Amino acid sequence: YAEIFYNQVTKVGLWYYFELKINKEKRKLFLIVYDYKKEVVSESTYWDFDILKEKLERKLQVLALIKAWTNKIDNVECFKYFKMNIYVLRGFDDFIQAIIDGKIKVMLKIDSHIDEKRYGNVDEHGVGFAISEDALTDVFDLYK
Repeated sequence: YAEIFYNQVTKVGLWYYFELKINKEKRKLFLIVYDYKKEVVSESTYWDFDILKEKLERKLQVLALIKAWTNKIDNVECFKYFKMNIYVLRGFDDFIQAIIDGKIKVMLKIDSHIDEKRYGNVDEHGVGFAISEDALTDVFDLYK
């Protein structure tokens, strides 16, 4: 598991460092991989802006942020919802700017099994983009 930010070198595991870079001319978000000496190992992994834009607009045109209290009743987790805000995507350029401003991080989610049956087998849970609640209005407009 790693959280990577734009223009910030992050240690991942024992031997590697990762960093996000944007090339606006090529319209790509690159994942730069360095070795333990901080020499570039790979610059070949990237997310194309057109694909990012299509996914963002298809999956997150509208976002609901729901707040709830949690409680266990008879060992069952229960929720009481008390607030919901609806957000509407402002635009792709705002998304890219939020990455540049360090408000959106890329999460790499890979792990390996430790149980006897599947020991060492790798599970790749994908790549995610995360934004804090405080930064939502940098990318989304609050729907009124």
